[in-house]
Amino acid sequence: MLDQERCILCSRCVRFCDEITKTNDLGIFNRGDHAEINIYPGKQLNNKYSGNVVDICPVGALTDRDFRFKMRVWYLGSQESVCPGCSRGCNINIHYERSRPYHLKNERVMRLKPRENQSVNRWWMCDEGRYGYKSIDESRLKKNGGFTWTESLLKIAALIKTDKTPGEWAFLASPQLTNEELFLIKKIFKDTLKWKNIGFKAPQGNGSEDDFLIKKDKNPNTAGAAQILNLSKESEDITGIVEKAKRGELAGIFISHHDLKSLCGADTFNIIRQKMKTIIFEGPNENPTASAADFVLPSASYAEKEGTFTNFEGRVQRIRKAFEPVDPARPTWQILLELGTHLGMNFTTQGPEQIFHDLAKTNEAFRELDYQKVGPLGSMWNK
Repeated sequence: MLDQERCILCSRCVRFCDEITKTNDLGIFNRGDHAEINIYPGKQLNNKYSGNVVDICPVGALTDRDFRFKMRVWYLGSQESVCPGCSRGCNINIHYERSRPYHLKNERVMRLKPRENQSVNRWWMCDEGRYGYKSIDESRLKKNGGFTWTESLLKIAALIKTDKTPGEWAFLASPQLTNEELFLIKKIFKDTLKWKNIGFKAPQGNGSEDDFLIKKDKNPNTAGAAQILNLSKESEDITGIVEKAKRGELAGIFISHHDLKSLCGADTFNIIRQKMKTIIFEGPNENPTASAADFVLPSASYAEKEGTFTNFEGRVQRIRKAFEPVDPARPTWQILLELGTHLGMNFTTQGPEQIFHDLAKTNEAFRELDYQKVGPLGSMWNK
């Protein structure tokens, strides 16, 4: 929104639309003391990066309708993180309600702002990433069955131990998970339990992409998942696992984040549900797959946990916890550590930094990296 009385005609917003997005949406019209910023006739300020004009306005003449009158900025906390909207991994600041959590019920994140990183996104971010924060607080997943965390994980561990054959279970990992969480999945399910059916790539359809920031891959850690899980190209795709489940060749499936029902269609999912003995779902938000699962494990969103993502170029970047997970959610790495313990594994690691240290010791791409070297701007892996 534009407040003309504040505008000093610096032309930053005009230049942004001319030189950065090259959409030529804004101009300075009229002469002398009648000059003003406006939109060209027949146009709208609706390019994929339009929110950036608010960031570069020096006097608050341009304000964001999404944030306008929502919160005084001095009540906001800020935490550095990485946008999970695509494989670019734009650096962001999460602005969240800090001083008055009672002010807006169930709405902790107020806005996302781009954070300068000349190697990744410079000063900018796309609107899709900027306004995608509402999923952090909306439609959060609740546990089912009335079990405590320990009871749920003990029951899951008992089921997994009962089915001794590695080929009877499958794990659908997610490129929305951190490097640390993917490393635990590999350690527990691939290396120790010897599960043969592990995948992480789901069909994405026709995702938007441009030659500036937006990438077609709408996951922040596809590169990390491919490197850490070290699967064959055929195994990465979850389609083969879905087909096995449809034929009734699997006793159970552990699904992380994926909405399998939406991916494969209701009819196919209903067949899988009838033939599958156990479905376990882990993720932060409600979806049709979670509703049909036997066990639901609510996990923390990216704003509620520590860890790292690896973008499409191989840059390892940190995400940081802005606030505690909404009850009863837990970080996925914590869920996996506890489940692994119930399966008889002896973990000495206590948190993401130590897990990353173990990853760096065993995976050549991450060798010699640690949280300090990754720092606030990320570090390239060793490939």
